Amino acid sequence: MGKCVQATGVFWISVADFVREFDSLFLCRLFRTLSQGGQWHKHSFSSRWSIAKNTAGGYRAASTAPQFLWRCARPAEVYATLTLDHDHQDDDDAAAGGGGGCSRSDGHGADEGSAPPRQDPHIALFLLEAPSGGKVCNRVTQGKVADSGNFTNSPTVSVAVPRLEVRDDGYVFLGTTYETGSESPFTVTLFADYPFTLERLN
Repeated sequence: MGKCVQATGVFWISVADFVREFDSLFLCRLFRTLSQGGQWHKHSFSSRWSIAKNTAGGYRAASTAPQFLWRCARPAEVYATLTLDHDHQDDDDAAAGGGGGCSRSDGHGADEGSAPPRQDPHIALFLLEAPSGGKVCNRVTQGKVADSGNFTNSPTVSVAVPRLEVRDDGYVFLGTTYETGSESPFTVTLFADYPFTLERLN
């Protein structure tokens, strides 16, 4: 049989070479939605931490951050991500002529006369029991079901819940920065193995 070389992205490497060349390994879970022939239902919202809109209070005022109300008619497996939108420019940025968002430093010097690139903010995503009024007004430690872990300057954080029980008031997904005054656009994306609704609260 002849050798066939295709650009599949698949390659073989020995363990010895791998540990010499790489120091990190990331495992990514792929979600095939209904439209792709899979089982997952998907909703996403774009939002922003903004000083002008009073949504950039940081961890100490996390209840001011954008919140999303999740409801489902039966217990479901849920996976949520919060991703910084580095290339996104919202209406406020466009009007001001700004570039929008935060950029990660690549170690190269900035052009002479330009501002140095900003670091990504430290972020986290929380899953909370929704109060009767819907919007969370207390600290994120109250009614917490799950979170993405310690605050990190990674551009993406996630929360996975193998079985999220039904609540009449639903649940709130809340993403916040650790620092007060950190501004950035971001997208929250949710997957579940049963139909659900996702509503922006603020």
